Amino acid sequence: MQQEEDQLEWLHCNRCKTSNHRLYGAQDGLVFYMTSCAHAICVICMQKSNSNLRASELTCPKCQNTGPVVVLSENEIPADVERLVTPIQMHLEDLFKIFEYQNGNSRALIDHLKKSNIYNRRKSGELEEELKRTQK
Repeated sequence: MQQEEDQLEWLHCNRCKTSNHRLYGAQDGLVFYMTSCAHAICVICMQKSNSNLRASELTCPKCQNTGPVVVLSENEIPADVERLVTPIQMHLEDLFKIFEYQNGNSRALIDHLKKSNIYNRRKSGELEEELKRTQK
């Protein structure tokens, strides 16, 4: 659990700036919401702006947009929201794997094309020599 907290140390309420991280004085069990306008809002600010937190659409205390929200402490977080709160290091590791795969394939293709080009130039030279001999 501490590792998860450390990975989300940047998470804070976009309205009151209350942090999710224990180093910054987080309250135990503080719940955060992710609004459809991509604001992270603590439960306290959300309650101040919405009388019913179980409604299908809530008003964002930061920008007053109304839309669906996701509770960040729930186990089932939609993939597009999870991507936003996943530590950047994990995204970079995934991107590096993709880069290595694509770069490896690109290099293999370039090596093949270089060898093919060398072969074709050699063959072209041989054919030019043969053409000159036959024209004499």
